[in-house]
Amino acid sequence: MSILLRGLNAYLLLHSGSTGSSLTLEFVRVSGLRPFVLEEPIPLFLGCARSRSTIQFGVTTDIDFGPVQSPDEYFDVVNVDRYDGIIGVLFLKCHGFVLDFARWEVRVGDQVLPLLEVGEEAAILADRRRNRRAG
Repeated sequence: MSILLRGLNAYLLLHSGSTGSSLTLEFVRVSGLRPFVLEEPIPLFLGCARSRSTIQFGVTTDIDFGPVQSPDEYFDVVNVDRYDGIIGVLFLKCHGFVLDFARWEVRVGDQVLPLLEVGEEAAILADRRRNRRAG
Protein backbone atom coordinates (compact mmCIF):
# COMPACT_ATOMS: atom_id res chain seq x y z
CA MET A 1 0.00 0.00 0.00
CA SER A 2 1.31 3.43 -0.84
CA ILE A 3 1.65 5.91 1.97
CA LEU A 4 3.13 9.22 0.91
CA LEU A 5 4.80 11.53 3.38
CA ARG A 6 6.01 14.78 1.89
CA GLY A 7 5.59 13.16 -1.52
CA LEU A 8 7.88 10.21 -0.69
CA ASN A 9 6.77 6.59 -0.41
CA ALA A 10 7.07 5.56 3.21
CA TYR A 11 7.12 2.03 4.58
CA LEU A 12 4.98 2.37 7.71
CA LEU A 13 3.60 -0.14 10.18
CA LEU A 14 -0.08 0.22 11.10
CA HIS A 15 0.18 -0.52 14.81
CA SER A 16 -3.02 -1.29 16.71
CA GLY A 17 -1.08 -1.32 20.00
CA SER A 18 0.50 2.12 19.68
CA THR A 19 -1.29 5.34 20.52
CA GLY A 20 1.21 7.63 18.83
CA SER A 21 2.65 7.86 15.34
CA SER A 22 6.36 8.11 14.71
CA LEU A 23 9.01 8.44 12.02
CA THR A 24 12.66 7.44 12.06
CA LEU A 25 15.34 10.10 12.13
CA GLU A 26 16.72 8.56 8.94
CA PHE A 27 13.41 9.13 7.08
CA VAL A 28 13.13 12.64 8.54
CA ARG A 29 16.62 13.48 7.19
CA VAL A 30 16.06 11.92 3.75
CA SER A 31 12.73 13.71 3.32
CA GLY A 32 14.19 17.08 4.30
CA LEU A 33 11.80 17.54 7.21
CA ARG A 34 12.93 19.79 10.03
CA PRO A 35 12.43 18.20 13.44
CA PHE A 36 11.81 20.42 16.43
CA VAL A 37 12.90 19.87 20.02
CA LEU A 38 10.06 19.04 22.39
CA GLU A 39 9.75 21.37 25.38
CA GLU A 40 9.72 18.36 27.67
CA PRO A 41 10.99 14.88 26.67
CA ILE A 42 8.28 12.20 26.60
CA PRO A 43 8.97 8.72 28.02
CA LEU A 44 8.59 5.94 25.48
CA PHE A 45 7.77 2.55 26.98
CA LEU A 46 8.12 -0.46 24.72
CA GLY A 47 6.56 -3.90 25.03
CA CYS A 48 9.51 -5.49 26.84
CA ALA A 49 10.41 -5.45 30.51
CA ARG A 50 12.66 -2.49 31.36
CA SER A 51 12.59 -1.37 27.73
CA ARG A 52 12.15 2.37 27.45
CA SER A 53 13.52 5.42 25.74
CA THR A 54 12.78 9.12 25.52
CA ILE A 55 11.18 11.07 22.69
CA GLN A 56 12.99 14.37 22.33
CA PHE A 57 11.99 15.49 18.83
CA GLY A 58 8.81 15.86 16.82
CA VAL A 59 7.94 16.72 13.24
CA THR A 60 4.84 17.66 11.28
CA THR A 61 4.29 16.73 7.66
CA ASP A 62 1.63 16.05 5.10
CA ILE A 63 0.37 12.51 4.63
CA ASP A 64 -1.46 11.01 1.66
CA PHE A 65 -2.85 7.62 2.68
CA GLY A 66 -5.75 6.14 0.72
CA PRO A 67 -8.56 8.69 0.77
CA VAL A 68 -6.90 10.69 3.58
CA GLN A 69 -4.90 13.75 2.61
CA SER A 70 -3.84 15.60 5.73
CA PRO A 71 -1.45 18.57 5.48
CA ASP A 72 -0.25 18.80 9.06
CA GLU A 73 0.12 15.46 10.90
CA TYR A 74 2.36 15.22 13.97
CA PHE A 75 4.93 12.40 14.34
CA ASP A 76 7.36 11.66 17.14
CA VAL A 77 10.92 11.11 15.93
CA VAL A 78 12.10 7.75 17.32
CA ASN A 79 14.46 4.91 16.52
CA VAL A 80 12.24 2.30 14.83
CA ASP A 81 13.63 -0.87 13.29
CA ARG A 82 12.47 -2.29 9.91
CA TYR A 83 10.09 0.55 9.02
CA ASP A 84 10.25 4.25 8.19
CA GLY A 85 7.74 4.78 10.97
CA ILE A 86 4.56 3.75 12.71
CA ILE A 87 0.95 4.86 12.32
CA GLY A 88 -0.83 4.50 15.66
CA VAL A 89 -4.46 4.07 16.62
CA LEU A 90 -5.12 7.75 17.30
CA PHE A 91 -4.45 8.60 13.63
CA LEU A 92 -6.39 5.54 12.45
CA LYS A 93 -9.41 6.37 14.62
CA CYS A 94 -9.36 10.07 13.80
CA HIS A 95 -9.50 9.32 10.07
CA GLY A 96 -11.94 6.38 10.26
CA PHE A 97 -9.60 3.49 9.42
CA VAL A 98 -10.77 -0.05 10.21
CA LEU A 99 -8.23 -2.86 10.55
CA ASP A 100 -10.11 -6.03 9.58
CA PHE A 101 -7.90 -8.99 10.45
CA ALA A 102 -10.49 -11.59 9.43
CA ARG A 103 -10.51 -10.27 5.85
CA TRP A 104 -6.87 -9.11 5.96
CA GLU A 105 -7.70 -5.62 4.78
CA VAL A 106 -7.81 -2.01 5.85
CA ARG A 107 -10.95 0.01 5.14
CA VAL A 108 -11.60 3.72 5.18
CA GLY A 109 -15.28 4.32 4.60
CA ASP A 110 -16.16 2.26 1.52
CA GLN A 111 -12.58 2.11 0.23
CA VAL A 112 -10.50 -1.03 0.81
CA LEU A 113 -6.74 -0.53 0.96
CA PRO A 114 -4.51 -3.48 0.07
CA LEU A 115 -2.09 -4.91 2.62
CA LEU A 116 1.29 -6.44 2.00
CA GLU A 117 1.40 -10.20 2.16
CA VAL A 118 4.10 -11.86 4.27
CA GLY A 119 6.27 -12.65 1.24
CA GLU A 120 6.00 -9.09 -0.07
CA GLU A 121 7.10 -7.64 3.25
CA ALA A 122 10.10 -9.99 3.42
CA ALA A 123 11.15 -8.94 -0.10
CA ILE A 124 10.92 -5.23 0.77
CA LEU A 125 12.96 -5.73 3.94
CA ALA A 126 15.64 -7.72 2.07
CA ASP A 127 15.84 -5.01 -0.60
CA ARG A 128 16.19 -2.31 2.06
CA ARG A 129 19.03 -4.23 3.76
CA ARG A 130 20.84 -4.59 0.42
CA ASN A 131 20.47 -0.88 -0.31
CA ARG A 132 21.82 0.10 3.11
CA ARG A 133 24.89 -2.11 2.66
CA ALA A 134 25.50 -0.76 -0.85
CA GLY A 135 25.02 2.90 0.21
